[in-house]
Amino acid sequence: QVAYDLPSWMKWVESPSHFRVRLREWEDEKWRKDSGWHGSDLIHSETSAVYVPCYFYCPDEKALRGPVSFRAGAESHRGLCHGGAMTSAMDDVLGHVAF
Repeated sequence: QVAYDLPSWMKWVESPSHFRVRLREWEDEKWRKDSGWHGSDLIHSETSAVYVPCYFYCPDEKALRGPVSFRAGAESHRGLCHGGAMTSAMDDVLGHVAF
């Protein structure tokens, strides 16, 4: 996966108080395929309509933070962000903090 440059308003998470969450299945497409995964990751693939490129975890606050982009394909029939796209992002966050 290509390194992701955080937006300027979020650079503060690149600090000693936060740890970058790294999962091989997000970053290594060959390993993902060789390990039996099918298709691409719904949220972490660079081509996803809902894209969370990275997370940062702060153990002191027990907080998980990361940017999310809602791209073409995440919109409703009126061109607004679809509720299903928003819940996909929330599902991913909850999957990390709950399990």
